[in-house]
Amino acid sequence: MGNRRTITYILDDGQKVTSKQLAKQLGVTNSAANNRLKRSTDPKKVFKPYVEGQGGVARGSQKDKELQAKLKDKEMLELALKHI
Repeated sequence: MGNRRTITYILDDGQKVTSKQLAKQLGVTNSAANNRLKRSTDPKKVFKPYVEGQGGVARGSQKDKELQAKLKDKEMLELALKHI
């Protein structure tokens, strides 16, 4: 296979950075670093430290998912018993 193309982003202050360099410096994934570089060229925003409490979107708890599954099973059982 050939070499992969590496995009070098130029920030507002003239710095040249790749997503791999940024990911290593901040301790985030390459994908997260790439998203930062695509969204902004402001060095303050790009190099802002990662705060785990602010990252991502809550997807719900496992307890809620289990409860929903139980309710669905109960509903399906009642439906099946009606049609016997």
